[in-house]
Amino acid sequence: MKKIPAASPLAVANQFLKRSCRTHTACQRLTYLAYGHYLSKTGRLLTNERPLAWQNGPAFYTLYVTMTTAGNHLISGPVRDPLGNMELVPEEDLEYKKVEEYVVQRYGHLNDNDLTQICTLEGGAWQRLLNMNVLARTQNTSLPDDLVKSAFTTH
Repeated sequence: MKKIPAASPLAVANQFLKRSCRTHTACQRLTYLAYGHYLSKTGRLLTNERPLAWQNGPAFYTLYVTMTTAGNHLISGPVRDPLGNMELVPEEDLEYKKVEEYVVQRYGHLNDNDLTQICTLEGGAWQRLLNMNVLARTQNTSLPDDLVKSAFTTH
């Protein structure tokens, strides 16, 4: 079996944007949920970047840099990276396709606030990291994979 390289967070967010308009916050949260479910299911990293424990929940730095200019407005389709490239998850990643479908079915109808609540639940990776390190949200601390995997295995 051919090893599929980890995708960028933007590629994952673009998969959701291909399906419907989303805000920057929704893209962050759906990408995190896909990351966690993929890690839990496959034991592999979905993205080439780990989520960070930011003030209002888990976030991917590259999504912030790429999508922050949208503010809270809807993003109407896939977003190009700063070099003008359109990034998408490779079609041959069938495990990702299953996870994407699951995330859309389970969370796709939720608004930004509901998605943020789910991503910051007590017992989740973000909350557990902050309980261990209160400064984590001000230090761009990566969410450890073992915490993320554990949270998505038990929830």
